Amino acid sequence: MKGVYRFGQPNLEKMVRRVKFLSLILTMVSVTLCILLIGCIRKRRAFPSSILYSVTRDQVFQGKSIEDFFAAVTEDRFKSFYNAENLLVEVRAFRSVLSRDRHLTYDASIYIATVCLKRRYYPALLWEVFKAIRHCNFELVPNIRDVKMILIDLPVYKVFERKTNVCIDMITTNSSLARLPSAFMVPLRGKRIMLWYSTNSKPFKYKGKEVKLQWNPTYVRNSVDLHLVWTKFDVDFLESLGITNAHAIGSILMQPRLMAERDNQKFIITYFDVTPVTPSMEWKFGGPANFYSQKNALKDLNQFAEVSSHLTGLFGTKVEFRIKPKRAYGATHSKKYQANVVQLSKDIGIKILNPYANLYSIVSQSDTVIATPWTSPAVLAKELRTDAIYFGNRGQEWNLPSKHEDIEVMGSTRELTEYLLRRIKIKFANQE
Repeated sequence: MKGVYRFGQPNLEKMVRRVKFLSLILTMVSVTLCILLIGCIRKRRAFPSSILYSVTRDQVFQGKSIEDFFAAVTEDRFKSFYNAENLLVEVRAFRSVLSRDRHLTYDASIYIATVCLKRRYYPALLWEVFKAIRHCNFELVPNIRDVKMILIDLPVYKVFERKTNVCIDMITTNSSLARLPSAFMVPLRGKRIMLWYSTNSKPFKYKGKEVKLQWNPTYVRNSVDLHLVWTKFDVDFLESLGITNAHAIGSILMQPRLMAERDNQKFIITYFDVTPVTPSMEWKFGGPANFYSQKNALKDLNQFAEVSSHLTGLFGTKVEFRIKPKRAYGATHSKKYQANVVQLSKDIGIKILNPYANLYSIVSQSDTVIATPWTSPAVLAKELRTDAIYFGNRGQEWNLPSKHEDIEVMGSTRELTEYLLRRIKIKFANQE
């Protein structure tokens, strides 16, 4: 019996996987038929001129109006790279379903099938779905997301590419570096573009060795026609990976450019942190080689607090310290770090800013920006002619240079204190 169990167990597991796979197939076929039924009754609209994928609910809805978001991603500087005249934005959020904005959709491929594609092409779409089912391997398709991509997304884009002459620019963000949208897998007319909304994709050196990238440069190089990045340093970085089709166009924040005046009576220091994940999740980000770990983030935070306490004792309310969280705290973020931030606010008076606050406004209002290496706020500060430094105490395990992309890098409270003292004294001396 024991031998029979060992022989039969793999077959049983294979059968279970096959049953699960077949249930997914049936689900997707049912979804396809519903899509076609909805498409038969929906009013037709023109195809979008471009589609923006891989943006988050927070990027579109939080801290701004939808109009502000669209204004930011359709600025004049983008016109020479993609056609935003009739931009469609895919946002995986329930609010997209409820929104009446015709430029928002929960799912771009379903939007194209039900709203744009002519009904006479539906038989061809069904045929593509059945062909995809026939060639689908249940052992290579692990989840419903992949099945949906194979049985719905790719057939829609293939029919669109074969049956129409419409040119659509496909745009994604660097959040999809590891897995590009399915539209990028089909040779559609139009450009495949990546918007790099952050600058911290560059690796660090841990114990003398460069930390491995979390994405495959060859995959990205072969699948993206054009990269829009912040600075010439970003262009150089991509070129070092063999990606030569990059253009530096300045900050890409998907926020309106709201500028604030500085307070002549105060010296405002804003620390932009990276909220660490809970320790149980750190294995996903390199384990010990996670630069933004809870241990490292707490060390930086406590040293920033030490400097804040010292300078507040010297200058009182004339110096204001603020922390801008990178994003709103969630279930996966370190509870210990969150508690420390709240406690520092109570003990020292450090102001905690809204994570959705406008970055242009915060940076332009600041006298000095302190950013976690190599995050975007320091680069934005440089663009806005605001004083900026990188701060991170990492000891000997991490090799941090004294300067990164023309921005100073500091790793001790003494360095940071002396630097800020000089800047504060210069500002107040000029007012005398």
